[in-house]
Amino acid sequence: MASGAVTARGDEQPAPDELLRDRIAGYIEARLADPDLSPPGIATAHHISVRRLHKLFEDQPLTVAALIRRRRLERCRAELTGSGRTVTAVAARWGFSDPTHFSKLFKTTYGYNARALVTGNRAQTTKTRTAGPEQDGGHQGRR
Repeated sequence: MASGAVTARGDEQPAPDELLRDRIAGYIEARLADPDLSPPGIATAHHISVRRLHKLFEDQPLTVAALIRRRRLERCRAELTGSGRTVTAVAARWGFSDPTHFSKLFKTTYGYNARALVTGNRAQTTKTRTAGPEQDGGHQGRR
């Protein structure tokens, strides 16, 4: 693990590798919706080799590809929870071009189908819209 350099004031500065890794993480975050986002493209954009890119992330919890996949899945899950959009549309918006592959990844990651999130959210929305004081026990302000 790289350690930072200590300045004359005693402040620890991030090591160059940490700075580059942070820049790359920001680059990934900004381009999650790009279906072509991949380690080779990221390496090229940062003027480093793919090997160097992987080396930067070897002491991190996730590889570069796993980081991209995880963040895309997180974005999809958040959007599916509140958007009312279809699973296929949300998956495509966040760079998953194959809906079947996306569905398998989602279920493996979260333990339930993405479609269940959408249908559960629709049912909750419908229930909330139709419930009046007499239907929800008169406790509108409580959740």
